Amino acid sequence: MHGSFRAYVVPSLILFATISIIVLDRMALLNAPSYTKQGLSAFESGNYVESIHKFSQAQKHSETDILTRRMLGMSYHNYGWHDEALIQYEATWFLAQNNAALAMRNAGRLHRIRNEPEKALTCFHRAVAVDPEFAGAWADLAELHRVEGRPKPALSAIDRAIKLEPQDLSFQQIRASIRTADERPTAETQKQKD
Repeated sequence: MHGSFRAYVVPSLILFATISIIVLDRMALLNAPSYTKQGLSAFESGNYVESIHKFSQAQKHSETDILTRRMLGMSYHNYGWHDEALIQYEATWFLAQNNAALAMRNAGRLHRIRNEPEKALTCFHRAVAVDPEFAGAWADLAELHRVEGRPKPALSAIDRAIKLEPQDLSFQQIRASIRTADERPTAETQKQKD
């Protein structure tokens, strides 16, 4: 009797716990946006201990959420825990920088597809300005310069990408295509030789 009771109770408890977690999640009681909202409310009311707790919980659910990082930093700052605040501020900057650079690279690629080279150039320049160590953005910039017939800036950009990620063979291929394009005689240089 005892064994059959246990065989029914344990699976029933596991099922109940699983359903409870699903319901709480659906009610937004166990997710990052809910914790962030609760953290914002606590912060606005000046309850920094509670806001630190809620933003820390939200951060566990979504480590790359810039708002949560920044607000956790502000909560620590206002509570007087400056070392912790600085850690969160630095993490916020890193995430923002990374997101901005990726967004500008993607925008630049889209402008290239739409045949808008000047807009693409602006976006790629923004990407490398925000994150000078973003090798992929340097390579995209090099490729754009190559296509637009500007071999010197193309070589400079691809050399930067290669220096940042020497193991990426695609950068070497881009460099070779820039060199090849630069060595091809143009109509003007051909006339000068004749």
